[in-house]
Amino acid sequence: MTFAKWKRTGPTGLAQWVLLPYLLAACSQVSPEVSNRRLNGLPSSALSLIDTPIPTPIPTPIPTPIPTPIPTPIPTPIPTPVPLPPPNPIGLSAHAVNVVTLSLSWATGGFDTKGFVVAIAANALPGSCVGGVNVGVAQSYVATGLASSTTYGIRVCAYNTEGIQSAGATTFASTPRPSGTLTLNRATFGPQDAVTVVVTDQLGTPTDWVGLYPVGATDTAFIKWQYLNGTHSPTTGLANATLNFGSVPGGQYELRLFSDNGYSRIAVVSFIVITAPSSLTLDEASYTSDDSVHVSVKDGFFGPTDWVGLFAAGAPDTAYLSWQYLNGTHTASAPTVSATLNFNQLAGGSYELRLFANNGYIRLATINFSVTTVPSTLSLNKSNLTVRDLVQVAVNDGFTSPTDWVGLYVAGAADTAFMKWQYLNGTQVPSGAFVNATLDFGTLPGGAYELRLFAKNGYTRMAVTSFAVTMDPSSLSLSKTILTSEDMFSVSVVNGSGHPTDWIGLYVSGAPDNMYQSWQYLNGTHVASLAMATAVLGYGPLPAGSYELRFFANNSFTRLATVSLTVTTAASALTMSKSNFSSKELIQVVVNDGADSANDWVGLFIAGAPDTSYIGWEYLNGTHVPPPKFENNAVLSFGPLPPGNYELRLFVNNGFSRLATISFSVSP
Repeated sequence: MTFAKWKRTGPTGLAQWVLLPYLLAACSQVSPEVSNRRLNGLPSSALSLIDTPIPTPIPTPIPTPIPTPIPTPIPTPIPTPVPLPPPNPIGLSAHAVNVVTLSLSWATGGFDTKGFVVAIAANALPGSCVGGVNVGVAQSYVATGLASSTTYGIRVCAYNTEGIQSAGATTFASTPRPSGTLTLNRATFGPQDAVTVVVTDQLGTPTDWVGLYPVGATDTAFIKWQYLNGTHSPTTGLANATLNFGSVPGGQYELRLFSDNGYSRIAVVSFIVITAPSSLTLDEASYTSDDSVHVSVKDGFFGPTDWVGLFAAGAPDTAYLSWQYLNGTHTASAPTVSATLNFNQLAGGSYELRLFANNGYIRLATINFSVTTVPSTLSLNKSNLTVRDLVQVAVNDGFTSPTDWVGLYVAGAADTAFMKWQYLNGTQVPSGAFVNATLDFGTLPGGAYELRLFAKNGYTRMAVTSFAVTMDPSSLSLSKTILTSEDMFSVSVVNGSGHPTDWIGLYVSGAPDNMYQSWQYLNGTHVASLAMATAVLGYGPLPAGSYELRFFANNSFTRLATVSLTVTTAASALTMSKSNFSSKELIQVVVNDGADSANDWVGLFIAGAPDTSYIGWEYLNGTHVPPPKFENNAVLSFGPLPPGNYELRLFVNNGFSRLATISFSVSP
């Protein structure tokens, strides 16, 4: 390759351009020497060689394209199935069969269960079923050889065909304490008597044993002891045995049954050894509620804390009504061989006195007796009292205590809210006991009252009597002496007790006081308001019959006055044009009302139905709204009705007092 470079030369500045060939040895095919020879012949002044090297251009590389890699597909791994445990058993329960055995049961939890494993641990829940008992497909298990009186944790696991176990169902159950009994041949012994005890032992372990102890001694401080074979050398276990501990000095003792050479008590029985027989003797064969019960005590045990208790016959020894040490108090003192104790007036009933030893419940003697009740009564000097009368009461006190008392009350007041009170001696200071007394409570304002007899400064009522005090004797008078079932009438009250809750009741003649037909306070309502000594109250009409109006005091049945009346039948009637109708006809009835109430009404009934079971009804104006005034006559329509037998009934004043009835039938 040839490159040219031009150089300007010459002294005159003449532009002379000479091509300067220059060969680059590295890229030319002509050597430098040949090139120089070609230039020979030119004056050196005319040419000057510029030997600045001309760089060889570096060609721009053309990048080779990088191929896009094609990804090699990675196969998705197929997971290896992990076996699952079977479901847990369900409904696991356990209960004790005896002191060393538990019975378990459960149900399978579902599919893939090949069998079950049971694990049991004392006082803890097993963490798993590893090492447990494989019971196969059974759904129950009896665990035997357990410790008595112990709580066990139970886990039951299911396993599948791969042998994988479930976490398991869990529960707790306890074996009971061993049971046994010690039964003595008697409750008390003399100093020469052999103490024999019959033993029943549920466990029957060969080393179960019985020890003899003073009461309260520690379990290690036995006086004597035996295995159940009667020796100090165990042999086979016994479930039953009779042991003889010989005679024992006077005192209080216990026999204790223990299990397996230890001090786990199974049973205890107490007894005493006395030096002489004990007895209780009463001063009378029977008593009344007025009497004091005196009992003579002979104590063969001679203990300072021996005591006598009073009991209802057959009551447990712990359920005494009262008690005393033999010194007659609740404070023990020196021991005594004999004593006389008093148990004051008792209510009627059957009782027992029991002598016990040493603050305990070992009986030394028992005696029975009965008490007959003398009824307590309160009787007033007059049946009708006015504000001018003295209130005097005769008391018969069946309890006969100096602190029995009588209180005067407003009727219905609480027992603590007395107006006045007295002991049976007529004062507020008790003295002797009185069987009978007469007390004076002075005059009282009009009202309803009660006198109440209480026992022993308390609020146990023994008798009550009610009475009323009026301004003058109360009376009732009627506005009409002859009444028919058409009549309204009124009753006038005079000289009431003046209490807001005095009331009048309407009765069928001879009915009990609590069987009134209707009632009103003296204000004519069922809501008490102001006190009223006089009043006029309206009644009627009433069905034919015999009646009484009774005046009572203060919401009670203390009767102040009574008046009788008779109501005769009025000419009320129901008439119809015929007795049989078709199921398409209206039923019309003509009403002739002998009463005089705007609230009289006619009801339609299935024949024979009760008066309250109407199937339709109308006032005499043909509506369900009463007319503004009374109507004697009316024509009412009912129906059409389905086939059947019916009745129309006329009633008085929104009630069920029937004035007239007519029957009819309806055909298809």
